[in-house]
Amino acid sequence: GSCRDEVIGALRHVWTEHPKSLRIKELFETLEVYKLLERQLSQLMRSERTAANASSSSSPLPVITKIYDLACGHGLLGVLLAYRFASIKVVCVDLKQRPCFDHYLEGFRLHAKSAEGESVPLSNLHFEERDFATLADG
Repeated sequence: GSCRDEVIGALRHVWTEHPKSLRIKELFETLEVYKLLERQLSQLMRSERTAANASSSSSPLPVITKIYDLACGHGLLGVLLAYRFASIKVVCVDLKQRPCFDHYLEGFRLHAKSAEGESVPLSNLHFEERDFATLADG
């Protein structure tokens, strides 16, 4: 599909322009985790829609509005999740933002399409340089 082609184009851009930012081992590990999370999140979102459409007396499922990628390292998992789930805010958190994170953004902004209502791809993605243990502090 075209979404797959866009992701491939973005990653190819990173590989070509910033080869040190895309390590094969990290790419394969990230894609494996992404595949599992994408399946679970898609299922939860379908359940949310089904519960919202059904008139049941049980308490509704919470709506997923934000995902945190804690100790995100290179941040590719957060980038992929933000691209797949444009309606959900994705926050990557690590002590330091690596240059490869900016390279991934560059690749997606050059080769991917904006979701409906977005001026640029990945406008739902944010990076916070901090110790994730301090997130509860505000």
